[in-house]
Amino acid sequence: MNLLQLFFIISGFLLVLIWYDFLKKRRLTIFQIFVLVFAGFALIIFTVYPPSLHYFWKLFWVSRWAYVLIYLSIIFLTYMLINVLNKVEINRQTDTKIIRQMAFLEFKFRNENK
Repeated sequence: MNLLQLFFIISGFLLVLIWYDFLKKRRLTIFQIFVLVFAGFALIIFTVYPPSLHYFWKLFWVSRWAYVLIYLSIIFLTYMLINVLNKVEINRQTDTKIIRQMAFLEFKFRNENK
């Protein structure tokens, strides 16, 4: 086993943990399912048959496998960042609604008790 295969095995283990966490929370979109399944199959294929990486390199027109991993990592991290920022914005809007409702109810309660 070489260092690349060890990297793929560790990545696969992390992928299984992420998959389990998402399934436990039941918050998966179709796109996330597709990405996780594709990444899982790719990791299995690249771990079992490392020369298949050569064909994968040619698909992206790069000369080294490290470039493909870097590009895919940047794309994945950008997607995750956008996803997290979207959830923060949704939580901010929800918090604002809750605070407005609480303020309105408190105002209404104080006016009724005068």
